[in-house]
Amino acid sequence: MKKINNLAKNGSNSFQLLTALMLLAAVMAAMTGCGKGGGLVSNATVRSYVVENDTYAEFRATLNTGNIMLVGIDVPIIDPRNPSRVYGHMALVNGFGKGSDLVLTLNVTETATTGTLCQPMLPNGTPIPVGGIGNATIICMPVGNTGARAYFGVGEGVALAGVAMSFKNVDLNFPLPINVFFPFSIDKGRGVAGFYTGDGRGTSGLALFMDLSGVLNQDSQPGQGSSTLELGAAQPKSSEVKAVYRKLNSMHKAKTRLYLE
Repeated sequence: MKKINNLAKNGSNSFQLLTALMLLAAVMAAMTGCGKGGGLVSNATVRSYVVENDTYAEFRATLNTGNIMLVGIDVPIIDPRNPSRVYGHMALVNGFGKGSDLVLTLNVTETATTGTLCQPMLPNGTPIPVGGIGNATIICMPVGNTGARAYFGVGEGVALAGVAMSFKNVDLNFPLPINVFFPFSIDKGRGVAGFYTGDGRGTSGLALFMDLSGVLNQDSQPGQGSSTLELGAAQPKSSEVKAVYRKLNSMHKAKTRLYLE
């Protein structure tokens, strides 16, 4: 694979440079750059189904993190105000060198009706990497006591779900927040995935958001139609991306095990 400084020579290929940096940071130095989502996401699927008149949305994705091992979890997503109310489920299964499988399932009907409204922000205090939200209702839910956060949004032309996973032992702290996200596409939808960093515990990690507009039935969820969501790439300064890469690459070489907060 070409070195980063060779890729940086051509200023007109800034997007390709950032994609390569993201790939090297997330996967392993020997990968070729094939795949969608900057190499971070593969085998993504999204679907909806109905159980006892409640509509559920589910997305699955393989996160290609190279030698960086994401320690697995399997927990329900509950209402912290009412622990008997279950909104969904999240599982993270480590593939031992073959990536980690992420599964997020949400009861769309229950979440939209009783969930807690929130500002669409990442744990580092910056907006989520999704534009075109408009006046959509955004709901945030803690994922057990893991420090992860699930999101659901619905409105005119908007239906999205996502998860942000902050890791307790990730060495990505910077004085100012940095977000490195890239869009990806699948057969029945599209999404955006990447890394966010901050200054302090619980402000650095990995996040993924999916546009659910194409899989939720218009009759089961109000506001569905042609999606207005903008899943563009978040492109910080090249120097910032390289700084994130260097730390991630160090963790890759060290075969770091990352634990959710």
